[in-house]
Amino acid sequence: MTANELINLFFSELKKYNGSNFKTLKTADLKRDGDNPMVRKSFSSVLTRYSIFCEKHPEIDEVNSRIMYYRLGLDKIGLYFSEYPDTTTDNFVCFQVELRKYIKANQDTETDTEEQTA
Repeated sequence: MTANELINLFFSELKKYNGSNFKTLKTADLKRDGDNPMVRKSFSSVLTRYSIFCEKHPEIDEVNSRIMYYRLGLDKIGLYFSEYPDTTTDNFVCFQVELRKYIKANQDTETDTEEQTA
């Protein structure tokens, strides 16, 4: 599995199992709302989801799971919480950028799926 496929799988599961947090992560204006408790909770849930994802997919080797961890900026999310309250929501930007890339790349597929279930 390539790194991009792994990231797509992670985001797909994040959306499936944490739908409301997924929406918050996608739409949050980090400059304006970053210190909002709901935004913090949503970013915190990403770290938990990563651990669950790794446990659920033992076929993914440690190297690839670490590549995904750093590429998504999960280390920066962890840094935010380890330094809270003396930190900045800039630590969330990398993850949000990757999430929005995923959404944009899968927009047509998701629209088709939503239309079929309506």
